[in-house]
Amino acid sequence: MLKLGASNPWMIVLLYVLTIVMLLITLTIHELGHYTFARIFKVNVKEFSIGIGPRLFSKNNKRGTRISLRLIPLMAYVMMDSVQLREVYASEKKDKNYKFMMQKKPKGTFLLEEVKTWKYMFIMFGGVLFNLVFFGLLCGIVLPLVHLETGNFFNPFVSLALSFEAIGRDMIFIGNGDIFGQIGTIANGNLWWLSMLLSLLMMNLITFIFNLIPFPPLDGWKVVGKTYRQFHHKPINEKLENALTIIGLILMLWIFISGIVCDIIN
Repeated sequence: MLKLGASNPWMIVLLYVLTIVMLLITLTIHELGHYTFARIFKVNVKEFSIGIGPRLFSKNNKRGTRISLRLIPLMAYVMMDSVQLREVYASEKKDKNYKFMMQKKPKGTFLLEEVKTWKYMFIMFGGVLFNLVFFGLLCGIVLPLVHLETGNFFNPFVSLALSFEAIGRDMIFIGNGDIFGQIGTIANGNLWWLSMLLSLLMMNLITFIFNLIPFPPLDGWKVVGKTYRQFHHKPINEKLENALTIIGLILMLWIFISGIVCDIIN
């Protein structure tokens, strides 16, 4: 997690809430990249959701995509129409989402598996591309502000290296919970807004790097799976993929929980 140098307990709570908001913004930008390229290549998108869990609000746009706001603000996702999705719901007629998921796709749109491989790659890498572009824009705005307000220079790539080191130490509970490296030392409690902007900058960089890793459920793995099917004309072994997905989810959860625990301890 992020140490911001605030001594007021309520300020600390506020900063943690704002950090979660920054994370949600980062993940929404990522999913917006997938959504944009899916639209460009006319893949039918069933839902664009900000948050997970019970729906607080939803509305269908003119293209039939459900835009949702959900209760738990820890992630965002884009659900694209696909053969796999329809196979899941084909035997779930009692599910309240059955009719929505199984309805005929709009004319002129495609299922995800129907697009050419190069288009699929653009859709899968659209998320990291948006994170990278947003990171670049933030660098042009935030880094000069850091120098103006503090007189210091912030190097996001040095902070990235420190972040990965901190994540590793946190995972074995010998870290201090400060996964954003230099931020805590550059911005004090009076510059909390600058800390938030730096957090947003680093979250986009880290999301970009992580999603290039070819391990489920990250985007890099989806590209590997598509490439494997292209050359071997069959999917990756389902049991192997399911096992790796479970391991990947456990690791992501462990990183999140260990960071919180180390932050509380320190």
